[in-house]
Amino acid sequence: MQDLVISQVTLSAVSVVVMQWIKGSKLFPFITATTDKLNKVVAALLAGVTAIGVHYTYDATTATLTVVGLSWAALGHAAWHWLQSYAFQETIYKGAFHKPAAPLSEPAPSPKV
Repeated sequence: MQDLVISQVTLSAVSVVVMQWIKGSKLFPFITATTDKLNKVVAALLAGVTAIGVHYTYDATTATLTVVGLSWAALGHAAWHWLQSYAFQETIYKGAFHKPAAPLSEPAPSPKV
């Protein structure tokens, strides 16, 4: 179980780094730090890619893609991993890259004793 969590967090962190690279890359001029909605879509797609990686195998020597256990339960499991990956990505992004918003108001002064 611990290996799965570590793998999920690692893949999510890599996805965040890839997303930051995409935002600054000249290869994707339409994706920038200011394209919030598009960034969310790309982040969700990256989360899907990391989640789907748990559910298929590819043999490069025979060029065979194998998908096993395709059932409603497996699809639900994949959706759950997708959600986990997206949540981890958002948490990592907000902790590592996102600038915190300015406070709405100044805190009230503490009463003098």
